[in-house]
Amino acid sequence: MSDNKNKKPHFLDDYDDGEYLGNIWGWKFSFISLAVLIVLSTYVIYSYSTQEVPIEPTHQEPIQEK
Repeated sequence: MSDNKNKKPHFLDDYDDGEYLGNIWGWKFSFISLAVLIVLSTYVIYSYSTQEVPIEPTHQEPIQEK
């Protein structure tokens, strides 16, 4: 029994795999971007854990109502 006659058309059915040209930026750019993301993530986690950069304001003036 064939299920093809009951199958709904899909937009990728006509896609030709021969058209894929690869990563347009190249693998070198991908690995450099990955390294930048890892370094920045490490810095954010380190600064948060050591509180090197305070997240909350250190001093806030009280609001005076008139």
